[in-house]
Amino acid sequence: ELFYITDMARGLFKTTLDGKVIWHLAKPPFYDTRKELKYTPTNVAVAPNGDVYFADGYGSWFIHHLDKNGNYKRTFGGPGDGNTATIHPHGLYVDARGKEPLVVVAENDPKGQKPGRLHAFNLDCEHHSILPTPVRSPRHFDRRENLVVIPDLDAVVTLIDENNKVVAQLGD
Repeated sequence: ELFYITDMARGLFKTTLDGKVIWHLAKPPFYDTRKELKYTPTNVAVAPNGDVYFADGYGSWFIHHLDKNGNYKRTFGGPGDGNTATIHPHGLYVDARGKEPLVVVAENDPKGQKPGRLHAFNLDCEHHSILPTPVRSPRHFDRRENLVVIPDLDAVVTLIDENNKVVAQLGD
């Protein structure tokens, strides 16, 4: 069992349960030539093969992909329009319930003028789909068996099934 910790000031850590650091990435090399970009990581997800994906949700909105040993592989998403952009990404999880695992990104409009969305990418970081699940300002994911719980900054908790259909929306 391991911890993956995003520290907004110090980057990403992989540790043992007793706190021993296995590896630490202060900042992905993507930013080496892009010093004007802000970097503030928000969340992390781990794929079945051990690869790690983490969001720069409070920084420049990119998603970074590392191998299980913390070696940088690529960066995807970021601001813009279209299917490759990620909009204010916060929560991440790897949904392994379907035919292929997907990296699902909880996105929201920082101005609150548009509803949030759940944006799915394959494990090679290519756009897969925008899930049809209605959400407002999703922040995180948790899974128990085939049910995924998505807490929302706007006082709603959404529960979805393995087909990403809403089972219940609580709160408001």
